[in-house]
Amino acid sequence: MSQPNFVPNDQIQEPEFQHTLIMWLKNYFFRFLGQKGSNLSVNPSKFAIYFWSFVGSFSGIALVTGLSYNSTFFDERDVPVFIGSLGATAILIYGSIDSPLAQPKNTFFGHLISAFIGVSINRIFSIIHDDPNNDTSHRWLICAFAVSLSMFFMQLTKTVHPPGGATALIAVSGGPKIYNLGFLYLIAPTLLGVSLMFVVALLLNNLQRKYPLYWWDQKSKVKAVNMLETKEIEVQMNEDHQHIENDKNLNEKPSVLKIGNIGDQPVFLHIRDDEDNRSQDYHDHTISESTLSPKKSIQQMSVTETRKRIHALEVELDALKKLLKNFDDQSSST
Repeated sequence: MSQPNFVPNDQIQEPEFQHTLIMWLKNYFFRFLGQKGSNLSVNPSKFAIYFWSFVGSFSGIALVTGLSYNSTFFDERDVPVFIGSLGATAILIYGSIDSPLAQPKNTFFGHLISAFIGVSINRIFSIIHDDPNNDTSHRWLICAFAVSLSMFFMQLTKTVHPPGGATALIAVSGGPKIYNLGFLYLIAPTLLGVSLMFVVALLLNNLQRKYPLYWWDQKSKVKAVNMLETKEIEVQMNEDHQHIENDKNLNEKPSVLKIGNIGDQPVFLHIRDDEDNRSQDYHDHTISESTLSPKKSIQQMSVTETRKRIHALEVELDALKKLLKNFDDQSSST
């Protein structure tokens, strides 16, 4: 009688569908990590972006308004779950997810700072006036002051989130129901509403897109600008590379790192912070994207790997020059 053949566990192959599903889920949840997470293998189409923006906005607003209108827990305590400024937040975190204004740091702190300032100013106003809920003679002044002071502190802390201005304005103009919340206004509806909408953003935005881009601050990157083609590549700068030269001839421009030569011309990578949105003209020879990465539009590399790619490009250019020279010689001889 033949003995049954047992296959070791390490030799059992997972079904292809199961393996694909596990990899998709792994990449999906890793995208929650932001800058440290996995990137998209395929960029979404415009229709997919519009579709998921609509679905995300609808789901997020439906969640917070549904709880506010249909939950007896919040209704009995006269605590709202949403405020009008969350509508503007929905546009950012579902429809403009690549914007720095839509990232978690700006979204949460922009609202919380503005809510705190709005409530604080309203409290000071209530101390000065005996009946602040009905006194409107000076409320126009505290409305303007609340929004402007919120903007100042958001700029100071680098947490600018435009809907935060509306959060501060609601705190000082929302009526007795809002005024009576006091500093509870920071927790509900502000923090609660923002948190619920942010969870929806994480779950839906990462189905075919990537959100957030980063959680706290976006790291400085090295960008090589291609003058020969209209494409760009980005290179992640390793912390152990300290050989960065400041270009004395560039006023208020990024630091410059020389990484090699193409022929007789030097090649520079310009280091700038991603939060700096100044337009700058670089007159350098740069790297062809098709040579570096034919499958990806943006390739992150270490400086060492970049140097190797530049050297490979130099070899290709030298070979091309020889081929053109031979062609010219043959043409002149004929």
